Amino acid sequence: MEEAEVFELNGVLMVRDSSGDEMSLADVMSYMNKGMTYDSASAEPMYATPPRADMPTPATPERQNTFGDTAAYMAQPMLQGAARTATNAGRRPIQSSPYVPDAVQRAGQYVGDMGMAAMQGLGGLLYGGVGLAGDVVGGSQQNERRFANDMAGALDVSGIGPEARALSLLNPSDAMKYRRK
Repeated sequence: MEEAEVFELNGVLMVRDSSGDEMSLADVMSYMNKGMTYDSASAEPMYATPPRADMPTPATPERQNTFGDTAAYMAQPMLQGAARTATNAGRRPIQSSPYVPDAVQRAGQYVGDMGMAAMQGLGGLLYGGVGLAGDVVGGSQQNERRFANDMAGALDVSGIGPEARALSLLNPSDAMKYRRK
């Protein structure tokens, strides 16, 4: 291992190796992050040698199947959408009108956006409950998620889920366009 000296030059951390070559610490870290090393003799970056083929590969840790993970997995997209909608409530551009003041338009937009965020939050709770049912059924994480996805699909088909509610607002003839064939 080659020894190096770290010093500051004009507010920049620099590294000086035993041969006297200087390089910024940021460049050294960049080379290290890319799996490269710096050859002071040629002043060129070069890739580090690859690991030997007979070296043992590090074991990848298995994801633990904890109670509530499927509920969080199922609820997360709806709850993130609710948070995003609530954060951006009332920020859409409004069209000026001589009949309705801008403040009234903005307030109406804010109320509508917060209502949408509330509906998405309720959908997140619904899907979180379905995921919790998957956790209760148990088994592997994959089986829990399969069960939860099947139950969520059953809620959507029965008209209880949010997507089915949106389709039920359409005319019956329009809703037939979206059925599976």
